[in-house]
Amino acid sequence: SLYPNPSEGKSVLTWDQALGIQKIVITDVWGKLIDQQQVVPSKSELLIDIEGAAGIYFVRVVTQDELTHVFKLSKM
Repeated sequence: SLYPNPSEGKSVLTWDQALGIQKIVITDVWGKLIDQQQVVPSKSELLIDIEGAAGIYFVRVVTQDELTHVFKLSKM
């Protein structure tokens, strides 16, 4: 889950450790890479801090099996 959403730039992404999350990729609506982070296997949450302009961002979660889930994040 991703909360709060919308936010003023700081949100928390949480997941079940069994999913095997490998990395988090954040892009803007035009596909520009904003941030990419490798995830420590023992973690189950990550603080996302978007310092860019207000707007829509996409948070892509990639598992060890290369499965992806995309969250839409609105920054006020």
